[in-house]
Amino acid sequence: AYNMPESRQDTEIFLLLLGVIADDYYQNGNYKESVSICTEGLKLASDSLLRDQEANFYISLATNLWELGRKDEAYLKLGEAADILEKEAARSHLYMTADDYVYSLGAYIQTLYSDGRYCDAIAMLPRFEQAMDCLESKDDIPDGLVDMRRASAYGAFACMLALEGDYGKADELSRKLMATDYFKTPDGAQFIVPYLLARKRYAEALRYIKDEKKYWQANADTLSFDYIYGHLRREQEAFTGLNKTAEALRVANTIQQMSDALSERDQSAKALELAEIYKTNEQALQLEQQSTSILIRNIIIGSALIFLILAVVFIVRISRYN
Repeated sequence: AYNMPESRQDTEIFLLLLGVIADDYYQNGNYKESVSICTEGLKLASDSLLRDQEANFYISLATNLWELGRKDEAYLKLGEAADILEKEAARSHLYMTADDYVYSLGAYIQTLYSDGRYCDAIAMLPRFEQAMDCLESKDDIPDGLVDMRRASAYGAFACMLALEGDYGKADELSRKLMATDYFKTPDGAQFIVPYLLARKRYAEALRYIKDEKKYWQANADTLSFDYIYGHLRREQEAFTGLNKTAEALRVANTIQQMSDALSERDQSAKALELAEIYKTNEQALQLEQQSTSILIRNIIIGSALIFLILAVVFIVRISRYN
């Protein structure tokens, strides 16, 4: 689609396409290519005066910079994105820009959380609540969107507050999480697990993890890093907290086996990819050799024809002379 001229006829649609490509490269760990696409998207969005799209590419660029170890630049881009979207959301009647603003703050908070900067992340709670109020004021909001966003935020902030020792506020937000409709879904229920682990309520955490395990096995690929980090690591932490050493070691062994299997699968995929590249290069070389052979044959035939024509002309001239 990227290479089709038709894709570039509508700038906004083409920018959405670039966003998809950048995200796919990021998800596959190809940060260099993702940054390249983000740079292209940023320039086009800036030239087209599409500030909300420009901000979204700043978020994608920041996630790549974070993975590349350039944390200061990542935080700078996340801040720029949030500031742009805050202004755009304030003057737009549509919910999408406001939701992008909420998402940008969520990405910023998640990055701070991953960096262990819990206090800085918690300090963004008032701004996040203001962004949620902005989202709720918009027209045509899809059912459940606000509830889902709030549930996600309550879970994250409850966990960080618990880790910082503010148990009263953490417990309050956990109750707000459990009061949302989204919490009643399999995905939403898992937002409570990090908070429960931080509060050392390991037995409760294990009950939710058990339900999550059934859901994963029925609906998702359990041989994945998402399953390892989103489920098994938490399960191991809960068993360890309960001093159930045998169960914790069993989970640790499962994690090791799955990690080895994923590494082997990744290596096999890379080997197949290299084989395909080799095959493609070999075919290209064969085509080049064939092209060279055809060119030489044509030169020989052309030279023979020229020689034949000259010979005929010479014979005719000799005949006429005689």
